[in-house]
Order: sequence, then structure tokens, then C-alpha cells
Amino acid sequence: MRNPATRADIIVVLGGDGPARAAQAARLWRAGMAQKILITGDGDCYWIRKSLLEFGVDTGSITVECQSRNTWENALFSNPILQRMQVRKAILVTSWFHSRRALNSFKQIAFNIQWQSVPVEPDVPMWRIAVEQDGIQIFKEYPKSLWYVLRSSLWKDRGERDARTFAMGMLA
Repeated sequence: MRNPATRADIIVVLGGDGPARAAQAARLWRAGMAQKILITGDGDCYWIRKSLLEFGVDTGSITVECQSRNTWENALFSNPILQRMQVRKAILVTSWFHSRRALNSFKQIAFNIQWQSVPVEPDVPMWRIAVEQDGIQIFKEYPKSLWYVLRSSLWKDRGERDARTFAMGMLA
């Protein structure tokens, strides 16, 4: 899923593949596409933050959510932060092969936000990607995507219900 980048309230960067995603988010920030960046994902969120700072992003422009462990939780745990920031339009940065599942997850959870996907594109030919380390990640994306589609079909209101339940837990 790819959209042309247009101005937004925030750039949301998913953890994983940190260097490339940090570089993409920094490019968008420097181009004036958004003044704020939210990094979401356990594992490398602080490393991505450090990279963004090295790329020249202002420290006050960066917010982190470092608890989520998967794409669904990225959306679920980011939603209250985005609501507090009164975000109406957001750019999602992830890997190109992960962008459809990520975008669908954020649209289901943070459904009141207009989302655009500006993923990190591969810089090598597709045949090389298939035989190198990224090939494994791409292969794993297919069953993950299928599971997310099935889950959203079986539980149509899951995104809204999860968002409400999580928000109520945050307030308790």
C-alpha cells in the first residue's frame, strides 16, 4: 500500500527494520510532511528515536510508545496517544511488504484518522530480496496477513471494541 505523501499531523513509525524506517520518517519530517513523529513498537523504539535525532529531527518532535509487540498492538497502544494529540491525518511508515496489514490495523483501531501509507521501498531487485534475509520476512507476512483478514472478518467490530476497552483500561 502506497500513497503520495501529503501534509499530515504526525508520522507514525513502526518498530522493526529500524534504520530504513527511521531514515524514511526523517526524510518526511525534513520535507515538512508533519511536525510530529510517533515511534511505536517494543524492541527498537529507543534506537529508532536515537537514529531520528542523528538525522536531525528535533527531540521535541518525537514521542515513543515502546510496549506494543505486534502490528495490532502498535495500532491499539498508539491510538490513545494519537487521540490526546488530536490527530486527524497521519502518515504510516513501515516496510513495503508490511504496509497493507499495518495500514488496515491502524484504520480499524484509529478509524477516525485519515491514514496514508508511505512505506520504505526496496533498494535492490526483487529476486535478490527473495533469496536474502528479507525474503524470510516477506514469506512470513503472507500467513500473518491472512490471519489479520480472517480475524477482522470473524470479529467485525474488533478494532472499535479493542480501542474502547484499551482506552477504558488506560483511564482506570
